[in-house]
Amino acid sequence: MENIEDGKPSREVKNEIFTTVTNMVALTCLYIETKFHFLEILGFSFWFIPLLLNIGLLLSYLSKNKNKKN
Repeated sequence: MENIEDGKPSREVKNEIFTTVTNMVALTCLYIETKFHFLEILGFSFWFIPLLLNIGLLLSYLSKNKNKKN
């Protein structure tokens, strides 16, 4: 999964790290939301943006796999 030539992580590893961090942020924001009820204070929910990022990652993953099959 890692490029031996340059020692840098591959795109798959970077996407996995980004997805993991995004999920951690989403869960933390969801915990803050349920614990302190910032929804009423700020007027929006914190986990909405990381959720959109995860949907975008899923769609890019699915389209990449679809292109590999063709």
